[in-house]
Amino acid sequence: MAFSFLFFVVIGGAISVIDYKKHIISDRLSIPSFAMLLLIRFWERGNIFSEIAAVFIVLAIFLILLYFFADFGGGDLRFGALCAALLGARDMFLFFVIAGLLHLLLLLFLKTKVAGFAPAMFAAAVVTHLFSAKIWSML
Repeated sequence: MAFSFLFFVVIGGAISVIDYKKHIISDRLSIPSFAMLLLIRFWERGNIFSEIAAVFIVLAIFLILLYFFADFGGGDLRFGALCAALLGARDMFLFFVIAGLLHLLLLLFLKTKVAGFAPAMFAAAVVTHLFSAKIWSML
């Protein structure tokens, strides 16, 4: 198991629990973690072009979401960038589909209109990281 995935599970898990309980994503945790994850990915792979492209994809999608839906915040964008730094550009479509479906299920399960998006993004990033090759091969 790659160190970057282990780092993401620990940090992303903590961020998603905090967002679930308090509906806030701390910049003190997310921004340094994003930078550290990019450094780890560079150390593991030798380049981070795919990860940087994925961050721009996340930025574009979240800017669109922020424009149309005020429920998303800057913390969600920064956590999405952390997820993108783990996954790379190839898996961003899959990540957003899974995250959206998981968030919808969370809202239905909790019977509420508002819930933190980080838990869904965290679970989607883990599922995408572990199973994207298998999922893409089935499509």
